[in-house]
Amino acid sequence: MNLCANIPRNTLVAFDNFFTSCNLMEDLYEKGIYAVGTARCNRKDLPEIMKNKQPKALKLQKHQFASVTAEPITAIKWFDTKEVSVLTTAHIPLDIMFINQTQKDGSKQKVLCPTANAVYTLSMGGVDLFDHFRSSYPISRKSRKF
Repeated sequence: MNLCANIPRNTLVAFDNFFTSCNLMEDLYEKGIYAVGTARCNRKDLPEIMKNKQPKALKLQKHQFASVTAEPITAIKWFDTKEVSVLTTAHIPLDIMFINQTQKDGSKQKVLCPTANAVYTLSMGGVDLFDHFRSSYPISRKSRKF
């Protein structure tokens, strides 16, 4: 909340799953700040569709999504190559758009995606890319110099 103290109203804030929680989303919404962020499936107060332990009948197929709304928060789970869970206060749950997805052979394919996921990807692309590359080079390993 301290990081968002000087942000003007009607601004969209995107953040990673470390910060995303229902309480934070509600507090930001009350201050007039919209938010979108990925969510960890083991967080407190998340709806059942966000949990990992789902019956087979509720499993999503590739490029399908499910959503639940409890005003002002919408929880969206989308299955691309793996399940992606997003909490948002800025998007309509059934609002979808086409995105270009690069295939293994280098070609582009148009894929249906919830708008919340697409906006999150556009907003957080650089930060997530940095986290991805940083995970490849663990610097906390101990070593001995001979």
